[in-house]
Parts: sequence; structure tokens; C-alpha cells
Amino acid sequence: MLARINPVGFKKKLYHFIGSLKAKATRRYFYEDYVRVYPDGQRFDTFGKPRHTNDEAGRKNLLNHQKFYRFASQFVEGCSVVDLGCGTGYGATILHEAKAVNISGCDLSQHALKYAEKHFGDIASFSCQGVTELNQYESNSFDVAISCEVLEHVKDFGVEDQAVQEMLRVLKPDGLAIIGTPNLELLDGHGFSFEDISKLLNQNFREHLLFENAFIPFGKNRASWEKRVQTQKVGTIVPTEINWNEVLIPREGQPDLKTPNVTGAITFNNRSIDLTHLHNTHSWVAIAMK
Repeated sequence: MLARINPVGFKKKLYHFIGSLKAKATRRYFYEDYVRVYPDGQRFDTFGKPRHTNDEAGRKNLLNHQKFYRFASQFVEGCSVVDLGCGTGYGATILHEAKAVNISGCDLSQHALKYAEKHFGDIASFSCQGVTELNQYESNSFDVAISCEVLEHVKDFGVEDQAVQEMLRVLKPDGLAIIGTPNLELLDGHGFSFEDISKLLNQNFREHLLFENAFIPFGKNRASWEKRVQTQKVGTIVPTEINWNEVLIPREGQPDLKTPNVTGAITFNNRSIDLTHLHNTHSWVAIAMK
């Protein structure tokens, strides 16, 4: 008997295949040109067709992105800041409230940028450009560069190092990069392993601090995590109080939490870090200096 085809799954795979071909052909290195996080639940599919949704997963995804911006915001007072892969620009509000003096954002999605201009254009400037070719930004322009859930997408095309090099180019000497990107152990097949992210940071930045996500993975990926603990290939794990109503729970169920490996205050480049802002469940969070 022939296996029944799941039309939703098939359509998603077809979109992925076509989009990947488009990304490689155009060298834009990002096929989800219209799929972004919209604060009002609006969505566009891969082909730019609008659809509206108020799904719970979308709400929680937005909340967790906002938590990253709140963590990053403690470093931006009095600084010129660039948000690389800014999407719909909602992070600009958080950065503005933290007294960043100049905020810029870039993205490839025209739909997302129209939203950003309409809602946040009075506090930030936005441009259409990809993170691997920041041609509209001059070298040594920004004090702080932020990248929230972006590098994993260009990593799918093997150009994550190119994106980081561009980030470094637009940063001023001693500029700060704040990066959030999924842990491969939590999102199987999408993100960075500990070795991947450590290599990227070690090869490109003078100094960095890497924070682990809070969730322990399931199944074979849990074994990978436990092996890392045994071999001491682990980032910084801070005490975290999880609001389970605000996070995306893996389909396997509520996960265990990693045991903190630090106590007390943490500093980076002689600056104390406010860890109360760090509510990170799925991703690596890195602070790095040019």
C-alpha cells in the first residue's frame, strides 16, 4: 500500500527546496525573505503571500526574541548600535529605551522593512541589505553590533564567517558584538554546535564570553550534552528562573534545566553583566569584542 503524503509537510519541503535554490542563485543566502517575527501576528510566507496568525508559538517566539534584546540593551547606553538582520525592527524600541544614541537596522525582507519603517522609523534607520554584504555601512561605524537569531540561517549556506567578518568591519575598534543563535542540540539540524560557535568566536574576536542555553536536550542530543560536560566543553551557565508560560516547550515535554557553573557577578572587559536579563532557553548567547 502506498504511503499517504502529508500535504502540509510536502508543501513546506517544496518551499524550502525552491527557496534554497533561489538563495544560492541570487547569492542572498537567505530563502525566508518574508518569514519574520511580527509583533501583531502578521506573517508572510516564502512567496510573499500575507497571512495572519495569533498562534501561541509565534507569541512565545516574539517574547524570547525580546528577552535577547533586553539582555543586549544593558551595553548600548550612549552608543551607536546596528541590528543585523533586524526583521520587523521591534528590537529598536528596547534599544532606544536603553538610551542608545543612534540605531540602525538592516534586513533582506522588503515586507519586514516596510513594517519597521512604519512602526519604528522615528527612532531608527533601516536599510535593505544582507548580513554578508553590508555595503551601505562604512567601516568602523558602530559601537555595538547585535545579531538575534540570524547567523544560523547563513550557516545553512556556509557563509557565517563572511557575515561575522562584515560585522567586524562595521564595528569600531574595541566594538562589542552581541550574538544569539540556536544551539544545534535543541533544534536538530539548525544552529551551531559548541565546536562550531566556539571556532567562529575564537577565530574572529579578540575576546568573548559564551553563555549556554538553559534547556537540556532530549534523546541522543542529551548524550551529546553529557559528553560535553565530561570533556569540559561547556559555556557559561547562569542561574535562570524559567517562566514556562513564556517559552516554547519541545514536543518531547518539559525539559530539565542545566546546573549553573558560576556564582556571583560576571564581568566582561571590566564591565559587570546584569544576568537578570538573561532568560535564554534554546540558544547560545555570546558577547565578543573586536
